[in-house]
Amino acid sequence: AERLKQLEKKRVEKEMKKKMKKKRKEKKAREARMKKMGQVRVPEDCKTLKEAVDRVHGDDRLTTIVVGKGEHQIDGRYLVIFSAMNVMGDPGVPKSEIVVVGGIWFKKGIQGNGHLQHLTLRQSKMCGVYGESSFTMDDVLVEQCKYHGVAASGSGVVGRGTNVEVRQCG
Repeated sequence: AERLKQLEKKRVEKEMKKKMKKKRKEKKAREARMKKMGQVRVPEDCKTLKEAVDRVHGDDRLTTIVVGKGEHQIDGRYLVIFSAMNVMGDPGVPKSEIVVVGGIWFKKGIQGNGHLQHLTLRQSKMCGVYGESSFTMDDVLVEQCKYHGVAASGSGVVGRGTNVEVRQCG
């Protein structure tokens, strides 16, 4: 009986090592794909938008966050963006099915442009999109915000939109 327990323990340990090796290999392949494409995918590569923003902000080779189908909850008042990046919904999914629950804030001093594309921003506790740096939006719905749907604030700050709809805000 003791010998069987030892054999079973070794088998389980071997299986666990194999799984860990596979996970490391998958993670390495995912990291290589992200750097090659310049993209981080939510929720595949990062579970949250905040995690994705932090990753893109910290790596000059990454420029774009591709947001997948589902509701993506923002903790706090805003998803704060500190550097130039693109946040875009997966083009293979209707924007009505890519929902960011909360607002996005482009912080002052961003060199370059922040860009939002093909997604829905809903139920922000403040503004849907608040820019203290210039930003662009294409194919975006902003709805049910407590205050302004879209606001650009500061000298020289420009917010440009194409196919943007703002409703039920304020």
